[in-house]
Amino acid sequence: LRGALDAAAQAAAEAGAAVARLAGVGVLAVFGLAQPSADDALRAVAAARAARRAVRAQGGLDVRAAVETGPVLAASQGGLELAALGPTAELVERMVAAAARGEILAGPTAGPASGLARARALAVGGAQVEVFSPAPE
Repeated sequence: LRGALDAAAQAAAEAGAAVARLAGVGVLAVFGLAQPSADDALRAVAAARAARRAVRAQGGLDVRAAVETGPVLAASQGGLELAALGPTAELVERMVAAAARGEILAGPTAGPASGLARARALAVGGAQVEVFSPAPE
């Protein structure tokens, strides 16, 4: 599992994300933290796809990933721990939980910005949110 998490973190870092490990269960990648860019969503989706390929190469595990753009309160403690808070981060967390094994979901802002096709509506906090997904590889 450690090799798979390292591979996912490396894919995100190579795409320009600030990266943190999540207690041995995942990777948090935040794009545009130092300098927001118009292509943050596109780079995040590309990084999720690269992470999925890298993790599969580690032994057949499947990545669940979610991408959304919007404001977050992001903080780092001594460069060791990255946290992202707020409605955008909460939506991403719910999308990851709803994603199928191997699925990458993008939210209502990141999906269209990345040129992705609509996947389905997802119930989030009592509301329906449109989510998008890249074509399978």
